[in-house]
Amino acid sequence: MKKLTRTIVLSAALPLAALLAGSPTSSASPSPVRSGGSVLTGSGAWETPIGTVGFQVSLTEQGNGSLCGSGRSYLLGENGFSMFRFDVCDYLYVGNEILVLGLITDTFNTPPNIAVGSLTALVVQDNGSGNGVTDMAISASGLPPFLTIEDLAATLPPFRFSLGSGNFTAH
Repeated sequence: MKKLTRTIVLSAALPLAALLAGSPTSSASPSPVRSGGSVLTGSGAWETPIGTVGFQVSLTEQGNGSLCGSGRSYLLGENGFSMFRFDVCDYLYVGNEILVLGLITDTFNTPPNIAVGSLTALVVQDNGSGNGVTDMAISASGLPPFLTIEDLAATLPPFRFSLGSGNFTAH
């Protein structure tokens, strides 16, 4: 099972992921906690400086602790459309956020660093439904396979993008 490194901007978009490499900027937050059962479902899109990023993910923790989950991400930016699929490797809850780590399994028109076998990370802040508060998210892709999801939790950037469309539900 592969593990992950930092987060910041955009699945399928790359230059910003390098910004966080080595810059732990997380604010004080509760210790990561795991939870069983249905964990995360949903999709969303948000605007970033390099284009529109979209994510769709479904994740369930089985009774034996194993994970069953997958997703896809796209970027619609200056260089056209790119997309990749991933299988979920690991996750953590941190406060009202869920961190998801996935192994990229298929790509279309992605930059060289976003390749089959590299990692993607998604951080979703589930702000509830029907309360007028938009869910928020941030992602990074093309990450090296040698760090853990705990490393991701320790290096979260302090900002998130508001979803322009969609909804994630974390349980």
